Amino acid sequence: MPPGKYNLGDCKINVTETNVTLADGTLAGSNVTQQKSLHNLRAWTGCSLYEAVLTLTTTPAELLNLPNKGRISIGADADLVLITPEFEIKATVVGGEVLF
Repeated sequence: MPPGKYNLGDCKINVTETNVTLADGTLAGSNVTQQKSLHNLRAWTGCSLYEAVLTLTTTPAELLNLPNKGRISIGADADLVLITPEFEIKATVVGGEVLF
């Protein structure tokens, strides 16, 4: 979302370039892209690209009990983002169809 004030359910939130806060200033989330999150995770922790990708894909899918998401395997949804080592997006695939 672009910076501004929004209603999210029953909550009023303030969105900035990098974070989301409740009206009282409590941190409520982030407003950075997954691409930037991947970069930040590697830079801040020194983890491998493989570990970072798992953290942003498989781990959330498992926590949300979404067995067809967050992995490349038979029966999975075939939603993919192809990136360069510099995190530049080269293609997106949704349901096995190249969309970008």
